[in-house]
Amino acid sequence: LICNDAKIDAFAVGTKIGVSADAPYMDIVYKLVRYNGHDVRKLSLGKSTLAGPKQVFRRFDSNGLYQKDIIGLLEDTVPDGKPLLQTVFKKGVPSKNNPSIDDIRGQCRQNLSKLPSKYKNLKNPGKYPVEISPRLSALQKSIRPD
Repeated sequence: LICNDAKIDAFAVGTKIGVSADAPYMDIVYKLVRYNGHDVRKLSLGKSTLAGPKQVFRRFDSNGLYQKDIIGLLEDTVPDGKPLLQTVFKKGVPSKNNPSIDDIRGQCRQNLSKLPSKYKNLKNPGKYPVEISPRLSALQKSIRPD
Protein backbone atom coordinates (compact mmCIF):
# COMPACT_ATOMS: atom_id res chain seq x y z
CA LEU A 1 0.00 0.00 0.00
CA ILE A 2 1.48 3.34 -1.05
CA CYS A 3 0.05 6.61 0.19
CA ASN A 4 1.96 9.60 -1.06
CA ASP A 5 0.12 12.03 1.23
CA ALA A 6 0.62 10.02 4.43
CA LYS A 7 2.03 12.08 7.28
CA ILE A 8 4.20 9.21 8.50
CA ASP A 9 7.96 9.58 8.55
CA ALA A 10 8.92 6.64 10.77
CA PHE A 11 7.79 3.15 11.72
CA ALA A 12 8.93 1.25 14.80
CA VAL A 13 8.38 -2.20 16.24
CA GLY A 14 7.59 -2.84 19.93
CA THR A 15 10.10 -4.36 22.35
CA LYS A 16 8.43 -7.75 22.74
CA ILE A 17 8.48 -8.33 18.99
CA GLY A 18 12.30 -8.20 19.02
CA VAL A 19 12.86 -10.63 21.95
CA SER A 20 11.41 -13.93 23.04
CA ALA A 21 9.04 -14.06 26.00
CA ASP A 22 11.63 -15.80 28.18
CA ALA A 23 14.50 -13.42 27.31
CA PRO A 24 14.97 -10.39 29.53
CA TYR A 25 14.78 -6.89 28.11
CA MET A 26 15.10 -3.48 29.65
CA ASP A 27 11.64 -1.96 30.06
CA ILE A 28 12.33 1.74 29.67
CA VAL A 29 10.69 4.19 27.34
CA TYR A 30 11.76 7.54 25.98
CA LYS A 31 8.78 9.84 25.54
CA LEU A 32 9.14 12.76 23.17
CA VAL A 33 7.87 15.99 24.77
CA ARG A 34 9.34 18.61 22.44
CA TYR A 35 10.26 18.39 18.76
CA ASN A 36 11.77 21.04 16.52
CA GLY A 37 10.87 23.82 18.97
CA HIS A 38 7.27 22.66 19.48
CA ASP A 39 5.79 20.93 22.51
CA VAL A 40 4.25 17.57 21.58
CA ARG A 41 2.31 14.86 23.39
CA LYS A 42 1.12 11.33 22.75
CA LEU A 43 -2.66 10.94 22.76
CA SER A 44 -3.07 7.15 22.43
CA LEU A 45 -5.76 5.73 24.71
CA GLY A 46 -4.10 4.57 27.92
CA LYS A 47 -0.69 5.85 26.78
CA SER A 48 -1.12 9.61 26.70
CA THR A 49 1.77 11.79 27.80
CA LEU A 50 2.23 15.35 29.01
CA ALA A 51 3.87 17.73 26.53
CA GLY A 52 6.79 19.97 27.36
CA PRO A 53 9.96 19.66 29.45
CA LYS A 54 8.96 19.12 33.08
CA GLN A 55 10.09 19.39 36.68
CA VAL A 56 8.61 17.71 39.75
CA PHE A 57 8.22 19.81 42.88
CA ARG A 58 7.71 18.35 46.35
CA ARG A 59 5.92 20.11 49.17
CA PHE A 60 6.46 19.25 52.84
CA ASP A 61 4.13 19.58 55.81
CA SER A 62 5.04 21.42 59.03
CA ASN A 63 6.74 18.24 60.35
CA GLY A 64 9.00 17.90 57.31
CA LEU A 65 7.03 14.96 55.89
CA TYR A 66 6.11 14.71 52.22
CA GLN A 67 2.79 16.42 51.59
CA LYS A 68 2.34 16.21 47.80
CA ASP A 69 4.16 16.43 44.49
CA ILE A 70 3.37 18.84 41.70
CA ILE A 71 4.37 18.14 38.11
CA GLY A 72 5.09 21.42 36.36
CA LEU A 73 6.94 22.84 33.43
CA LEU A 74 10.72 22.96 33.68
CA GLU A 75 10.70 26.74 34.06
CA ASP A 76 7.85 26.76 36.62
CA THR A 77 8.34 27.83 40.19
CA VAL A 78 6.13 26.36 42.89
CA PRO A 79 5.89 28.25 46.19
CA ASP A 80 7.31 26.06 48.97
CA GLY A 81 8.07 23.36 46.38
CA LYS A 82 11.49 21.70 46.21
CA PRO A 83 12.54 20.79 42.63
CA LEU A 84 13.42 17.08 42.45
CA LEU A 85 14.70 16.40 38.93
CA GLN A 86 18.40 16.96 38.27
CA THR A 87 20.55 16.66 35.17
CA VAL A 88 22.64 13.49 35.39
CA PHE A 89 23.99 13.41 31.82
CA LYS A 90 24.71 16.24 29.42
CA LYS A 91 25.80 15.48 25.85
CA GLY A 92 26.60 11.90 26.90
CA VAL A 93 28.83 12.89 29.80
CA PRO A 94 27.86 12.36 33.46
CA SER A 95 27.24 15.71 35.15
CA LYS A 96 28.20 14.38 38.58
CA ASN A 97 29.94 11.40 40.15
CA ASN A 98 27.92 8.25 40.76
CA PRO A 99 26.90 7.88 44.40
CA SER A 100 28.12 4.83 46.29
CA ILE A 101 25.68 2.06 47.18
CA ASP A 102 25.87 3.20 50.82
CA ASP A 103 24.94 6.74 49.78
CA ILE A 104 22.00 5.42 47.74
CA ARG A 105 20.86 3.23 50.66
CA GLY A 106 21.06 6.19 53.05
CA GLN A 107 19.09 8.44 50.68
CA CYS A 108 16.43 5.74 50.32
CA ARG A 109 16.11 5.43 54.12
CA GLN A 110 15.86 9.19 54.47
CA ASN A 111 13.17 9.41 51.78
CA LEU A 112 11.14 6.59 53.35
CA SER A 113 11.35 8.26 56.76
CA LYS A 114 9.75 11.40 55.28
CA LEU A 115 6.88 9.51 53.66
CA PRO A 116 3.80 9.51 55.93
CA SER A 117 2.95 6.03 57.21
CA LYS A 118 -0.48 5.96 55.53
CA TYR A 119 1.33 5.64 52.18
CA LYS A 120 3.55 2.79 53.38
CA ASN A 121 0.77 0.38 54.37
CA LEU A 122 1.02 -2.88 52.44
CA LYS A 123 -2.74 -3.34 52.61
CA ASN A 124 -4.89 -0.45 51.42
CA PRO A 125 -2.17 2.21 51.24
CA GLY A 126 -3.23 5.81 50.81
CA LYS A 127 -2.81 7.36 47.38
CA TYR A 128 0.02 9.88 47.46
CA PRO A 129 -1.24 13.19 46.02
CA VAL A 130 0.29 14.29 42.73
CA GLU A 131 -1.02 17.39 40.95
CA ILE A 132 -0.39 19.05 37.60
CA SER A 133 0.59 22.72 37.72
CA PRO A 134 -1.79 25.23 36.13
CA ARG A 135 0.78 26.15 33.45
CA LEU A 136 1.42 22.51 32.51
CA SER A 137 -2.32 21.87 32.39
CA ALA A 138 -2.84 24.92 30.16
CA LEU A 139 -0.12 23.70 27.78
CA GLN A 140 -1.87 20.33 27.38
CA LYS A 141 -5.18 22.04 26.59
CA SER A 142 -3.52 24.35 24.05
CA ILE A 143 -2.20 21.29 22.19
CA ARG A 144 -5.42 19.29 22.39
CA PRO A 145 -8.44 20.86 24.04
CA ASP A 146 -10.70 18.29 25.73
